[in-house]
Order: sequence, then structure tokens, then C-alpha cells
Amino acid sequence: MQDLLKNILRQETETAQAAWELLKTLPDYNKARQELEKATETIRAQVDFPTYDAWESAWLACCSCELRTYFALGLGLRREFIRELML
Repeated sequence: MQDLLKNILRQETETAQAAWELLKTLPDYNKARQELEKATETIRAQVDFPTYDAWESAWLACCSCELRTYFALGLGLRREFIRELML
């Protein structure tokens, strides 16, 4: 079981790196990233830092859970196992 978990975590890191390398080559991603950065700066200028920081932290946590769930399902893991990994 411990080896399985190590393999999953290593594969997740390798997959994340491969995804990042691929994303950097996609024009749609680069355009979306630029638009996100522009919108982020607009929001930062309109709210104080603690408010923006709280929103960004919550948003990133939510996105992280979603991505890990897609990845785990893509590995063919059972839902019960995924829930345990995410606790």
C-alpha cells in the first residue's frame, strides 16, 4: 500500500510537470493566462490585500481539489480511495 501511494504521488508530480510543459505550448492557454493576469490586477486594485488574498487562497484550494480528483479518476482509482487520499 505504501508503495502504491508513493507511485501515485510520483506519477502526479510527473504528470503535473508534463501538463505544465504542454500548457506552455498552447496558444489558447497562453491567451487565457494573460487575460487571467490582467483580471487579477484589476481585482487587486479594487480590493484590499487581505480580501484578495482570502479569495485567491480559497479559489486555489478549490481548483487544487478539482484537479486532484480528475487526476485520481483518470488513474482509475475507486471513489472511496480518492476520498481517503484527499482527507
